[in-house]
Amino acid sequence: MSRLSEAELEKMIKVLEGIVSKEYVSTNLFERIKNTLDVYPYEVQREQICYAVVMPGTTQEISEIMKYANSIKVPVFIRGSGTHLGGNYRPHAPGIVINTHRLDKLEVFEDCGYFECEPGCIVARVADKLAELGYFLPMAPGSRQIATMGGIVVNNTSGHIVDPSIGKPGDYLLGLEVVLPDGEIIETGTKGLRRPAGTDLTKLFLGGDGLLGVITKIRMRLVPQPERAYGLAVYKDLLSLARGVQRMYLERRPAPLFMEFLDDRAASFGFGLRGLESPGGPV
Repeated sequence: MSRLSEAELEKMIKVLEGIVSKEYVSTNLFERIKNTLDVYPYEVQREQICYAVVMPGTTQEISEIMKYANSIKVPVFIRGSGTHLGGNYRPHAPGIVINTHRLDKLEVFEDCGYFECEPGCIVARVADKLAELGYFLPMAPGSRQIATMGGIVVNNTSGHIVDPSIGKPGDYLLGLEVVLPDGEIIETGTKGLRRPAGTDLTKLFLGGDGLLGVITKIRMRLVPQPERAYGLAVYKDLLSLARGVQRMYLERRPAPLFMEFLDDRAASFGFGLRGLESPGGPV
């Protein structure tokens, strides 16, 4: 794909500024590179750097951006916090990056048994809000303090080995609001706790890495807060740890919700930071 000329780029920027206002369009080189990077320390190629970073605040603004980008054949890439470890975030061509951080509304519908949030909501913030009301967010990525709900859904990841006991985000997802590449806004799924029979378009966008559309609203069922219990087990080596964890999942009902493994060096370092003696093995 050939790069836009200076005149074409200037025109595009003016149109984008007309959609979201000038303060929410950045052509600053640092911002453009930052919104191109992922968590891996690889060099950024010139052809990966976007033309502009756009920060819309509404679904309608995203719709207008998609319509315009589609009309001039410029690719669009969606950006949350860029913490995904799959290595598949980086743009492969110059284009427009939509940063979702302004899309951060959260609403809980206790009477209906679900909550709705926008894709830019930080995972930890959603979890804290639900905990205040006696509910539990069944996902815990290591980057929960900065990871977004949109990123969780488009990657369908729970983090920290919770899948065997409580499943993936898709197991709690009731529906989505999505802007398609041509700017059309659709709603998928249901507002009822009983999932509809037959084809559910929600599954097309779940785990889809934003390839088929821009998720602008997420609807998930509420999960009651479980009883809290914490434990620490020390093993003589990593093989013993692996066998112990396997037994835990096969023999215990229910399985642990969250688990974290540390080898002996990492465990010693962590214990030392707390002023504790080394546990003497992996934990």
